[in-house]
Amino acid sequence: MERAQDAPGLVAPPATLATRLAPWVAALPRDCGERFRALYLHGSALTPRFDAQASDLNLLLVVTELPFDLLSTLARRVHALVGHGQTGRRTAPLVLTEAQIRSSIDVFPAEFLDLSARRSLLAGEDVLGGLAVGLGNLRHQCEYELRSKLVGLRQAYLGAGDVPDAAQRLLAQAAGGLAAVLRQLLVLRSSVPPDDPQDLVRAVAQLYGVDGAALGAPFAARTNVNAPSTQADAAFAAHVRVLESLIQVVDAHSNP
Repeated sequence: MERAQDAPGLVAPPATLATRLAPWVAALPRDCGERFRALYLHGSALTPRFDAQASDLNLLLVVTELPFDLLSTLARRVHALVGHGQTGRRTAPLVLTEAQIRSSIDVFPAEFLDLSARRSLLAGEDVLGGLAVGLGNLRHQCEYELRSKLVGLRQAYLGAGDVPDAAQRLLAQAAGGLAAVLRQLLVLRSSVPPDDPQDLVRAVAQLYGVDGAALGAPFAARTNVNAPSTQADAAFAAHVRVLESLIQVVDAHSNP
């Protein structure tokens, strides 16, 4: 699995995952045949925050075309690999054609910026090298993600009713995906995102002028599972307020 990783954003795949990924690296390019272009590992597996017991292994399979016969072949292969050891339970490839990638950059700028910044080429050619992602599109996605989180939290709280631990539970759930949004908020301001969640929260809080403790409340809720309900309610309310503040700042942001 060792490959030259010399283009911007390319990193070597973790040696600890070589055995776990070997069946996928061997099978997927072979099944695609001449339609195969590239197979990447991306996401948390390439960061210090990767948890071998809990984190997913994110694969991106790039092909020239994806007719139904190939989709069916890949479906059978994935089903077989899912039953092949513990890796399969947490590994599922995203399959895109090169044309879909080119036409989706403006819709999913955050995801493609992540891929541009850090990816591991397991097989094939680096077709993602040199992707140009506009920050104007990133601003729209950041605002969308923040507004979705705000609305989702409010709806979930209303739906939970008068349950004592609702705020604590919903805050902990809100940690999922929050780091990704915070990283892109830093990219939007041309700042390099740190990997550590606490450093990430501090950097965004400082750059956007918001309350760091309120912003990082979901991460704190994950570790402080037995917080008193009054404390959790206050933290929940503060996090909702900080999302509102961030939305206002991002909405007013303009790229040069």
